[in-house]
Amino acid sequence: MSKTSPTSVKLEDWPVLDRELWHAASHKGDFLDPDGKAANWSDATRIQVEKGYSKWIFHLEAEGALPAQDQQWPIDRVDEDQLRSYMDRLKAQGLA
Repeated sequence: MSKTSPTSVKLEDWPVLDRELWHAASHKGDFLDPDGKAANWSDATRIQVEKGYSKWIFHLEAEGALPAQDQQWPIDRVDEDQLRSYMDRLKAQGLA
């Protein structure tokens, strides 16, 4: 039995800010607080988006593109070179 190499990062291992943002987006608000933008997604949609983002985080870690202190906004990690590199990684996995 061969062991495959990981291609994603578990949610609990995401950068702190990313976990906080995901929690805020995917949870229903309280009485006076609004629902997160993804709070009403189906379970299947939420799981697929979480898996996809876990692959993105894995890619950034593999490329050494996650900062040592993980309070950088996720959008600040995105640039054309990273996206092209990510697409190459997905293609190599047979996913793109």
